[in-house]
Amino acid sequence: MNINAELLKEHLIDFISGEVAKSPFDKVVIGISGGIDSAVVAYLAAEALGKRNVIGILMPYRTMSEENKEDASAVIDDLGIPYVEVDISPMVDAFKVLVDDTDKRRLGSKMVRERMSILYYYADRYKAAVLGTSNKSEDLLGYFTNHGDSAWDINPISGLFKTQVIMLGLELGVPERIVEKKSTADFWVGQTDEEEFGFTYFEADTILHQIEKGYSAEDLVDIGLDEQVVRKVLERVDKTAHKRVPPSIPQLPREVLR
Repeated sequence: MNINAELLKEHLIDFISGEVAKSPFDKVVIGISGGIDSAVVAYLAAEALGKRNVIGILMPYRTMSEENKEDASAVIDDLGIPYVEVDISPMVDAFKVLVDDTDKRRLGSKMVRERMSILYYYADRYKAAVLGTSNKSEDLLGYFTNHGDSAWDINPISGLFKTQVIMLGLELGVPERIVEKKSTADFWVGQTDEEEFGFTYFEADTILHQIEKGYSAEDLVDIGLDEQVVRKVLERVDKTAHKRVPPSIPQLPREVLR
């Protein structure tokens, strides 16, 4: 899973500038969460388009950790990009009362979709494209919200495993504390991705990378990988397969179309 970080950096910078050039826009908006994924995309975009053409959108909920708030602000300050902050707490809390629900997962998904609607609002306001920040590990593990963080116009890191995003972050000069900290969706206090998974991103990426190369689960156990972890990772991939299928549309027979 090693990468040529310097070459990858240049390739993705060219990708962003090329895709934006093909669009009707010259700017992008990006949700800045304080995590490694949004930081890497912001650093790439600032180099590709210039800092004035990258607009950071901070969208904290009231339970967001102070660490993530500080790190999101650090990315904005380090890059010197313009930004907007929108507290989503009133919107989510009003909905929570309306539906009388306390389920953390469902309300977390509501937060994600609320943020995406705000991103597209500002994209329209500033005549900008929306940059995605989801990586390949999250996609394969189904760790995303349909029509939430899976909605974007351009996503430069969608082909990278989480561990590769971290390597790229080091190359880009993302602050070390952001590179090293545990990833979290910040749905509730103390929540982390890996705690929910029951395995680490490194373990998942190792397994998923080998599966992509044609190895079976049995092969991976034979070469020494933990059987329980292999099973957990592949079960999660199977259980979330429906999230990676495009919405269904009918194929209409010719005789009905006149």
